[in-house]
This record gives sequence, C-alpha cells and structure tokens, in this order.
Amino acid sequence: MFCSAVALGGVACQNTEPVSIIGSCEGIVRESARGTDAVVRTSCPIGQALWVVALPGSQVASSDLTVLGIPEDAALMMSRRDTVRPEWCAVNELSPESPPGGVTGKPMRRFERRCIDTLLTIQAPAAVRTDTVVISAQRAEGGAIRLVGLSGQ
Repeated sequence: MFCSAVALGGVACQNTEPVSIIGSCEGIVRESARGTDAVVRTSCPIGQALWVVALPGSQVASSDLTVLGIPEDAALMMSRRDTVRPEWCAVNELSPESPPGGVTGKPMRRFERRCIDTLLTIQAPAAVRTDTVVISAQRAEGGAIRLVGLSGQ
C-alpha cells in the first residue's frame, strides 16, 4: 500500500499489490468495453514478473493450468479453490524450500497466490507470466463483458 499527503490535509492511498493493479486494469477495460461492440484492450505494468491467471466460475483441473505453462505445483494449488467464482490471481514463485529433515531430494518449489473476484465473464482459464498485463475484453449479448484475451507485453 502506498500513501501520500494530498491537498486539504488528507491522505490518498493506492494499493500497489499486483492483484489490485490487475483488478484496476480490468475495471478500465470493462468500462471501455461497455461503450462499443469492438474488442478493447488495455495494458498495465504490475511491477514484477509473475503469473497472471484468469479463472472461470467453474472448477478447473490442474492439467488445464499446466497446459497454459503454469508450473505443476502452482497449478495444483490453483485447482484447489475454496470457493469457485470468476477471479484474477497473481501467482508469485517464492524461494525454494529444502525438503524436511531426513528427506532427500531437490528443493521444493513454493508459490504464493493472491486472488480477487472479477466482473468479467471468463469462459476458460487463461494465464501469462509477465510484468505488464494486457487484458482484452468485449461486450457480449445481454451487456456482459467477457474476457477475449490475456497476454503480456
């Protein structure tokens, strides 16, 4: 969270967590898509290279995520959601952890995920590893805004 003093003695704060930036980016593309039938896109720097994942409001198998390039351990974590709803997730790889005492093998990969709900219609999982996310969306029949593309820049 970044805060700064503003005129009239107030304080303005901006959440600089990547998942919050992704949510703000979605808001921009969603509002732009409301006014046109064309595909609209916006790009937003998220401050660090990580996995940006769009998950639909249905259960997702880990194999559906590994095919997108997400590492197996992270895909397994993403497929085990407590609640199933459309959401954006930022997945960051942490430093590897040594196996527990007495266990031999290479260090275990560790991941951290932070997710937020989305108002976009997401028909299938999408993912990209990037430090600048590009979200493309389009207004569908009935006025819903659907995700049509996710990429990095």
